[in-house]
Amino acid sequence: MSTYRNSGRPLLHSLSDLWADRVDLWIYCNSDPTRCYRSHKLDLIGMIMRFGDLEVTALRRRLKCDVCGTKDISISMSATGGASQPRRELPPKVRKRIAADRIALGMAAAADARAKIRDGKPMRF
Repeated sequence: MSTYRNSGRPLLHSLSDLWADRVDLWIYCNSDPTRCYRSHKLDLIGMIMRFGDLEVTALRRRLKCDVCGTKDISISMSATGGASQPRRELPPKVRKRIAADRIALGMAAAADARAKIRDGKPMRF
C-alpha cells in the first residue's frame, strides 16, 4: 500500500479521506485557454452527499465543465492542514450516507453472489 511521504498514513483515495485529512480538491478545465480555462474548489461534503463517497479517479471520469462542456478536466489536491494534525471526523449526516451506500452495495453484491451460486456459474474474483 502506498503511503504519504514520512507519515505512514495511506494515500488518499475517497472524498471522505480527502475531507478528513484537510485536503482541498481543485478542478481545472483543460479546454482552449481562450475559451474557458475555469478552475473551481469542490465542496467535498456536498459531493459526498450528492454522489456518495467516490474515489477520486471515479469522480474525474464524471466531471464536466459547466461553461464549455468539455470532459478534459485536471484535478489538483492542496493540503490545508499539516501531517501532524489529527484527522477530522465526518459530520453525522455524511457518515449516515456513507454507511447507507455501503449497506446497499453489500446487499447488491450478496444478491448477485446468490444468483451466481443458484445459476451454477463460477464466481470470478
